[in-house]
Amino acid sequence: MFPHSRFGKEGMNQESSSLAGIGLFRWLRPTSLRMRLMNMLGLFALLAFLLSVVGVVYFVSRIEAVAWRGRQTEAAVAAAQKVSSFLLHAEENLVFLGQLEPAYLAADPKIMQRMMALHDEMQEIVRLDADGVVIASAAQGRPLLANLFTIPLSQWFQRARSGEHYYSGVQLSASAEPYLILAVPTSDGGVVVTRLRMAIIGQVVSEVRFGETGQVYVISQDGWLMAHTDDTLVTNQTSVTEQAMFRSFQQRASQEWSGAYTNFQGESVAGVTVPVGQAGWILIAEISQREAYAASRNALLILGSGILLFTGLVILITHRFLVDSILKPLEKLRAGTERLSKGELDFRVGLQLDNEIGSVAQAFDTMAARLYDSARALDAQAVSLAEEVAERRLTEAALRQNETRYRAIVEDQTELICRFQHDGVLTFVNEAYCQYFDKAHDELVGQTFLPLVPEEDQAFVATQFGSLDQDNPVISYEHRVILGNGDVRWMQWTDRATFSDDGSLVEFQAVGRDVTEQKLAEAEVRRLNTDLERRVELRTEELARAVEELRKEITERQRTEGELLESQKRLQLALGAAQAGAWAWSMHNNQAVWSDENYRVMGLEPGSVEPHYNNWLACVHPADQQRANELVSEAVSNSSNLDIEFRVVWPDGSIHWINDIGQITFDEAGQPEGMYGIQMDITERKQIEAEIRTSLREKEVLLKEIHHRVKNNLQVIASMLNLQSGYLDDAQAQEIFQESQNRVAAMATIHEKLYQSRNMARVDFADYIRDLTTQLLSSYTGSEQDIQLEIVADDIWLGINTAVPCGLILNELVSNALKHAFPFGRQTGQVTVQFQRLPAGRLALSVADNGVGMPAYMDWQQLSSLGLTLVNTLARQIGGRLEVENRQGTLFRVIFPTPLEGTNQ
Repeated sequence: MFPHSRFGKEGMNQESSSLAGIGLFRWLRPTSLRMRLMNMLGLFALLAFLLSVVGVVYFVSRIEAVAWRGRQTEAAVAAAQKVSSFLLHAEENLVFLGQLEPAYLAADPKIMQRMMALHDEMQEIVRLDADGVVIASAAQGRPLLANLFTIPLSQWFQRARSGEHYYSGVQLSASAEPYLILAVPTSDGGVVVTRLRMAIIGQVVSEVRFGETGQVYVISQDGWLMAHTDDTLVTNQTSVTEQAMFRSFQQRASQEWSGAYTNFQGESVAGVTVPVGQAGWILIAEISQREAYAASRNALLILGSGILLFTGLVILITHRFLVDSILKPLEKLRAGTERLSKGELDFRVGLQLDNEIGSVAQAFDTMAARLYDSARALDAQAVSLAEEVAERRLTEAALRQNETRYRAIVEDQTELICRFQHDGVLTFVNEAYCQYFDKAHDELVGQTFLPLVPEEDQAFVATQFGSLDQDNPVISYEHRVILGNGDVRWMQWTDRATFSDDGSLVEFQAVGRDVTEQKLAEAEVRRLNTDLERRVELRTEELARAVEELRKEITERQRTEGELLESQKRLQLALGAAQAGAWAWSMHNNQAVWSDENYRVMGLEPGSVEPHYNNWLACVHPADQQRANELVSEAVSNSSNLDIEFRVVWPDGSIHWINDIGQITFDEAGQPEGMYGIQMDITERKQIEAEIRTSLREKEVLLKEIHHRVKNNLQVIASMLNLQSGYLDDAQAQEIFQESQNRVAAMATIHEKLYQSRNMARVDFADYIRDLTTQLLSSYTGSEQDIQLEIVADDIWLGINTAVPCGLILNELVSNALKHAFPFGRQTGQVTVQFQRLPAGRLALSVADNGVGMPAYMDWQQLSSLGLTLVNTLARQIGGRLEVENRQGTLFRVIFPTPLEGTNQ
């Protein structure tokens, strides 16, 4: 009477099976109320535990950070003040010395000694004028700064002379003792410099103590360690410029800072930084993070253990309360639900509780009573359903009667009608089907129809009706069948597939008719067609003989046309390979003819626009349209060929460079009537040319920089030679230094000319001759002498490999003339320099004077002077020879071949 599919044992078994399938996830997604409550309680307890621990640890760590930051800051500030006082005291002493008159210091050198005696930290004191010359100095031991050869070039001198207070990095003496160079400017433009012992700053740093891992060090604004608790790091000249911490310190060099970071030794530390006076130094006090936050770790361990134990106790007490107050009453409700699902509708839970669970139990009992009443109402509905079933049976009887009528109609049809399943088994055949195959109804229904089909056609038939589906449910096809007497006939079938509401195949319905006569008629038509084709072949042979003569006549024309077509194909292939488009233009109507490649060159699809002059002009970049139109008009007016470059804008917005080459065509009267030519896309060539120009500009800049640096280095060498000659008392040695300086200056002038020239590979040697000889004349002649200089030079450019030897040759010959041609007592004279082109591609460089000349007994080829030896060597180096004439003075001439054009010779 009662349905058990939902409340009975079968429903419970299905539910148990479903729950077993997901039992693996019960821990993550619990289904019981007990587990859900326990999980929620545990989650809340865990959150409370984490929040408490985090809050306490954060509070303790903040207090701890404030404590170590205060201790370190106090120690760092005290140490920074000591270092600042030390440096300030040294600066004040130097400023005091700088205010004293240089003459006073030079007259009484003991002033410097007394200053050093009062200040033991100073190893050396030097007072210099604006040119770097030592005025007074004092040193403990061997002087260092006062003996420097390059004082004017020293960084400390140049920066102090410019008005700065200069602090160097840590320097090491010969005994590995670290010191600092301090230089300050004076009021007269000079410099006072001292060497300070770094041991005093190291002592200040080593006296600062805080914690077991604390250390203090000082770094300069350039990143060098100036002092450290570990002295070996200072003597090793350690630099921290590559460390991230140094860049962070530089940004805060003028203020105090504290925080956690990784120091240059790779240790995680907490530190503070304090600026040191005006030197730009930074003092850092560090302590390891492990020591700095030791109290936080201990608080985390103790507090975490206590809160964890308290949380476990709370969970146990809460669990007991939930079991007695909620879970046990809920278990009674579950048991009642199971009995109710088994059909015991008269069962009642009977819980009497004054809470929400008691209200649920009372509602459950009320629901059970209502279900019992509903079951009784279902019995009454069952009686009504039986009456409906009886009425449906009457309806089915009427349907069977209609089916009988349908069968009678089908049986009366002359076409063959049948129904069959997907394996070919017949489920229905009409009488015409039985008569056609001369078989009884029982012999066909229930059997497959495939034996009625010839074996070679069976696969074709199965494929046809097997291809039907809901989208294509009908098909018509023809195949042969075998009658009862063994005759083979042709049948045309129309098959239809029927499907159920869920889309599955039910069966096939087929209607067929005999088409054998039609097939025989088609065969006869084919026979007649074959006969007609044979006759046509005979007639064709007659026509072939008739056209043989015609074929011979046109063979020659076809050959000629073939050659023309082949030539056109080669032209098309050549244009395509060159990515060139062909075009022809008529001036009378502005119409044109474009090849497919011509369209593509302008970014168009072939045939997309009409080939017209205006359409071509519309594709040209707006900035180039007027120029392109004017050049075309100019070519037409002058009857000259066209060769222009312009830009076109493709439909996608890209810009391409085009090279258009055209030739004018003329009519019989000799007037221009049109033009034809090709267009090529030269965008890639233009891009390469731009890249080459950019590369050349970069190389020119680099080459200029190289010549500039070589010129500077040579000038530095010349300056050093000049400075060194000032320390020599030997006149001959000074002369040697002067000659060396002139040779270096001659080479430096070559590089200066190259640097200033637009052409980086060659020098205007005529201009170079004027500069070098003028410089030598001012160097060798005195104010009492009047030596005239005459220069006759052609406009000749030389590469650096030829210009440098020629410059040195010119320097030696002109210097030789100025030194020896006009002895002391002779007040006037003339030196002539010529640089000219000679026949047969040769050049001549000559230096002549009207001086005393060489003695008649002297053979210049036997002379062993350095100057003439150098001239001979350099002349051979450039492929030339040296000639000497001793008439009315002396003439030296070097003849050498002209360097090849386009080289750097």
